[in-house]
Amino acid sequence: MTSDDLAEAEAQWGITLPADYREFLQTVGTGGAGPFYGLVALQHDGSKWGWETRPMEVATDADRLGEPFPGPIEPERIRAALAGEPERDSFADDESFDAEYEAWFAAFQNWFCSDDHTVGAIYLAHQGCAYYDWLIVSGPYRGQVWTDSRAGDGNLDPSAATFADWYLTWLSEAEATVTRA
Repeated sequence: MTSDDLAEAEAQWGITLPADYREFLQTVGTGGAGPFYGLVALQHDGSKWGWETRPMEVATDADRLGEPFPGPIEPERIRAALAGEPERDSFADDESFDAEYEAWFAAFQNWFCSDDHTVGAIYLAHQGCAYYDWLIVSGPYRGQVWTDSRAGDGNLDPSAATFADWYLTWLSEAEATVTRA
């Protein structure tokens, strides 16, 4: 990316990206090779800047990058939401239970997997099995990389202190793998 492109993108989003990610975009590239299934590409679609969207995956909400990333979902909120799960013994028949369970599960998934939990973050990479890595760009966790393991009943947790730490760890491990081969 050129300096002008980067300034245009940041002005569009109303944020300044973390310095190490900015440097990466200007000196290495805007996507491609990287941890897991590679870096999600930053691109210009002719009218605005944004990250590629991939079918069946999460996406960066560029309109909400300025909102502070909320951090992990509070365990008490998860427990409270799970406590509402219907119990089979409370229903006279399977159809009633199934209908109630499906409604509860849909509401839980809509809340637990909501994009509200990843505002202020850029979707960096897909690890597989619906696990993702996010670069935090707003709020108290700014600059950190977090792993999203909600698909496996996990949470959002910090995984690297900086984008550079995250990327260079992968690069070192990839180099070591090639050297051993």
